[in-house]
Amino acid sequence: RWDDPVTRFIPEFAPHGKNVITLRHLLTHTAGIRALDAQYPFLSWNDTLQHIYAMKIERDWIPGRRAGYHTHASWYLLGEIIQRITGEPCDA
Repeated sequence: RWDDPVTRFIPEFAPHGKNVITLRHLLTHTAGIRALDAQYPFLSWNDTLQHIYAMKIERDWIPGRRAGYHTHASWYLLGEIIQRITGEPCDA
């Protein structure tokens, strides 16, 4: 469901208050995790995810209240969710 927390699928995403972020927040760019420097394409998939898991929600950001384009973090998380649900690598 759109309002399921990301942590339902990726428990490692929870640190720093990110446990309140939902799939809807990722899809609507309202999660508050815009600041990631994914170093794409230089980091591996797993290294990039580790950076996302360690990051904090932006200061004074309340997920779902406002939008701001999330250029990398959302897409990596959505890809990881797809991999975990299907058991297939994202690039497949």
